[in-house]
Amino acid sequence: MTNHEDVVIIGITGGIGSGKSTIAKWVRELGYPVLSSDEIAKQEMSSNIELRNKLISEFGESIYKENGELNKSLLSDLIFDANHSQVKKINQIVHPYAIESIMNQLEELANNGSKKIFVESALMFESGMAEGYDYIITVHTDEDKVIERVQSRSGLSEEKIKTIMKSQLNPIEKKKLADFVIDNNGTVDDLRVSFDTLFPILEILPPNDSDEEE
Repeated sequence: MTNHEDVVIIGITGGIGSGKSTIAKWVRELGYPVLSSDEIAKQEMSSNIELRNKLISEFGESIYKENGELNKSLLSDLIFDANHSQVKKINQIVHPYAIESIMNQLEELANNGSKKIFVESALMFESGMAEGYDYIITVHTDEDKVIERVQSRSGLSEEKIKTIMKSQLNPIEKKKLADFVIDNNGTVDDLRVSFDTLFPILEILPPNDSDEEE
């Protein structure tokens, strides 16, 4: 994803309620740059005029509030519609802008001397970006734990949570596609132990040039 052969780019993914954001936070605390694809997508939807016009053309003026802010509530309803009728349209419109921004930010970080850069993304495999990473970590949590955790923090119904989960790649498939898997079915302390065990390995990983060798 960058023009720097010595830079290692590591993806952090996992479904809703998996704990990937907690892992990303701990990586930041250790001093490594972490880009959030979700935040970058929201920034693009808020500030990129071309993207704003495309969203308004597709979904109407109400996709933005009167003060110009993104209508996150309406966006959430569209994304997690039970029939998934709108999410593909949204992704097709937004993903190219988000991906371009991520690539630009990765290049800037690399130019400024970063040798290991992390990207947190729920839709890493779904967006087609997976091949651009040297390594991918999947944070996996069983469905019952996901529902319990998301309900406790957000108050969403079990039906809504399951709808969100269905809109994402099956967690078992993510485990198969990932280079590293962190299981998160215990406590936060358990997750921290798993993270602390894995991270020294991540710190010494070289660039993955397997594709070039093929």
